[in-house]
Amino acid sequence: RMGQLALALFNLSVSSILAAADVCAADEEDTQWISGLLALAEACFLNKQLSLPPTPPLLDASAWEVPRSAGFTKSVLNGTQIQTVDVASMSAARFFSEHLRRAEPVVIKGHLEEEQWEALSYFSDLRRLRREHGSRLVPVTRGSPLVDYGGVSYVPLSRFIEEYLLPSNAAHEAPVRADADADDNTRCAVAYMSQHHLFHQIPELQR
Repeated sequence: RMGQLALALFNLSVSSILAAADVCAADEEDTQWISGLLALAEACFLNKQLSLPPTPPLLDASAWEVPRSAGFTKSVLNGTQIQTVDVASMSAARFFSEHLRRAEPVVIKGHLEEEQWEALSYFSDLRRLRREHGSRLVPVTRGSPLVDYGGVSYVPLSRFIEEYLLPSNAAHEAPVRADADADDNTRCAVAYMSQHHLFHQIPELQR
């Protein structure tokens, strides 16, 4: 209960600060003191057992690596074929005239690499995230909102990675049934973090 209350107060405080101030002006210093208090509450919740257990062995070590491709995605939406283009060939003017104005969907590949987004490197291997921040307490919603909803649990980030993210990565390249939907969750359990300011809880992830 204490962990649940601590996270609830943390998210409420961060949301209030961001709502009261200009979002562009709100920086790390605005919420750093709240993050420090939350870290103390987490330590009490975890009974000060902040050292992580050894990294669990996996038959497929590649499960620690976050897939770089989209995997199984729909190529047709409401009877319309979804076009896939490379970012180098998609100018802002072309996107506006051919897709935004016409309300036609498009998949643009390579944008994050083109912008050299540092998160691609940091999150490419979940072992680093687990090693550096695995002891942090996070809210995890189990199941899809309308299918097999299992409520919210408050667990260390390392447990969320091991029980949900690793099996999801391992199933990423698995064969897909011909009749499967894009949101099919039969290959691995579904869980996610929502309504949570993770980057304010762990300011280092903002850099």
